[in-house]
Amino acid sequence: MNTSANLLRFTNGSILGVIVLLTLTGLYGLVWPMPGWMFDLHRGAAWALFALAPWKALIAWRSL
Repeated sequence: MNTSANLLRFTNGSILGVIVLLTLTGLYGLVWPMPGWMFDLHRGAAWALFALAPWKALIAWRSL
């Protein structure tokens, strides 16, 4: 398998995982008081999503 396919799979899988984590922690925070560690986890996942966005933009740009 070539490196480009590995980058594509890693980036898309990471974004999917981060979005699932953000959804679960966000829904928990809407229903119950969010503990401090969970808020930090939610914030870290949001930063990870911002960090992965340029990689996803490169993948999308390549497909155009």
